[in-house]
Amino acid sequence: MSLPPPISGDRQLTAKEAAARLGVKVETLYAYVSRGMLDRRRAVDGRASMFSAADIDRLANRNRRTADRGGLEMIIDTHLTSIDDHRVRYRGHDAVDLAHHQPFEAVAEWLWLGDDARREFTPWASSVKSAELIADEVAGLPSSATAGDRLRVAVAVAGATHSLRHDLRPTGVAHSGRRLIATMVDSLPLRQGRPPMALVVDGEELPESIAERLWPRLGPEPASPELIAALNAALVLLADHELAASTLAARVAASTRADPYAVVSSGLGVLSGSLHGTASVPVQRLLAEVARAGATDIDHVGAIVSDHLRHSRFVPGFGHPLYPDGDPRAVALIDLVRASAGRADRMDVIDAVAEVMTEGAPVPPNVDFGLAALAHLSGFDIGAGEAIFAVARAAGWIAHAIEEYSEIGNRFRARARYVGDSGGA
Repeated sequence: MSLPPPISGDRQLTAKEAAARLGVKVETLYAYVSRGMLDRRRAVDGRASMFSAADIDRLANRNRRTADRGGLEMIIDTHLTSIDDHRVRYRGHDAVDLAHHQPFEAVAEWLWLGDDARREFTPWASSVKSAELIADEVAGLPSSATAGDRLRVAVAVAGATHSLRHDLRPTGVAHSGRRLIATMVDSLPLRQGRPPMALVVDGEELPESIAERLWPRLGPEPASPELIAALNAALVLLADHELAASTLAARVAASTRADPYAVVSSGLGVLSGSLHGTASVPVQRLLAEVARAGATDIDHVGAIVSDHLRHSRFVPGFGHPLYPDGDPRAVALIDLVRASAGRADRMDVIDAVAEVMTEGAPVPPNVDFGLAALAHLSGFDIGAGEAIFAVARAAGWIAHAIEEYSEIGNRFRARARYVGDSGGA
């Protein structure tokens, strides 16, 4: 399947305009260039320096985010994902547009190989050799084990049984990526025995897609074509998000020349944190609590949310530092969930919680709320969002690994500043 043309037409700024936009002196602007934080181009006259407006805005947003959050930041050049003008783009293509018109597999291949990506849809094969070993290992886990626990075991076993996992050429890593993600999906236990439903994208039926294979492992309820499409969109929208914490961990692993399975294992470890890949789980629990209470009026739902806030500082699923005006991934996913014509009572719960949170001091929903909304409307098991997030983001980690393998090895060496006691008498 072919991809649409990338966004083009980036405006160029003079050094004076760029410095004013950043709120710094021109000397500071050139200091950013010398540190590798910013690229400059020569004007037509060959003398003046010109700067990409998108690059300037990206640097301005980074500086504001670091100051606002008091966080640490690392800047890494990448050709994969950009977040500008409140949009997410994969290699220049709008991620929301891709989510509506491309299967997850095509987007993953595009992230991995760019123009060398496969042009035709082909189902991904999982590792038959490791299937039995994975089944034995997963069967030994306690009943309290989460989907994330199962996936971490599956990736470790699948890597140990793949003799070509150390082929770090782009095509070799892409081969490992297809096999790895398919194995992750197939390692999750089936929750229903109904016949699968093929993914339909722009009128084309794509049997054995990752979305189709993942659905019956997320919950007991049957799919509709619209909800399969929404699940596929969620996978696309979550595939990458610039240099999130788990992606940084994956790149650090790749810089040491860890194989793709180890890279994904590194990402999965970080993704398991409550502030990252499992953030949709408490949102799904909140929606389930509102549903059990039979509450859809604002006052009743507001009381439940207020009680939640008594014990937590915030309601998960709302607000994102990169999208103060709203997460476009959430908007796209919620729109697809609404258009699926699923159970009206479940949609009423989703709308009621969103309305409470956007009333008064509005905080727009983020992609974790969108993912929880999909899980709630689809009747997925609590925690299914973690599995969806992990399967999707594995594609991004593989893409970053391919990019990192082309860099100088072991290039990440952060320095610590000792602030403890000095010893002494």
